[in-house]
Amino acid sequence: MKKLISLIAALTLVFSGILPVFAGTPETAQVTVTINKELSLKLTTAVVAFGNLSVDTEIVSSGYIGVENDGSGATETVKISVTNPTGWTEGATRGVEIYTIGFQFTTGTTKPALADANWKKASGITESLDYGTANAKNLWVKLGTPKITEKTTEQIVGLSISAE
Repeated sequence: MKKLISLIAALTLVFSGILPVFAGTPETAQVTVTINKELSLKLTTAVVAFGNLSVDTEIVSSGYIGVENDGSGATETVKISVTNPTGWTEGATRGVEIYTIGFQFTTGTTKPALADANWKKASGITESLDYGTANAKNLWVKLGTPKITEKTTEQIVGLSISAE
């Protein structure tokens, strides 16, 4: 019985904190992660149709291409490049078989004016686009037909809209 009482007393001292407790120096560790940024854009339409136009005409599209960042949640930079139709060349001014094309992003659905100073060539577009439907933007197109052209069939200007 004396041994049992001694054992209980010893255990009580150990668990009550009266006896000193010794601990070693703590070691540190790290948890690291690198997020793979997924770049992705969603377009509301793939075609902006101008219909039949005369030579030496400059016009703003009646509709726009909605552009949404639906990637991994990070802000993306939108870039545009143009592929010329066979026989036409993009230029700074319209000429013989030379057309002009400009682009403008807006957050609203109001069509930008033809003379608006915010029109840019494809190479000048570096539009920042935050993630999500609420941050989508509208891409408007301004087209200038050549002053002189032999082309009388539909011409297709290729657009590449990408995220970086």
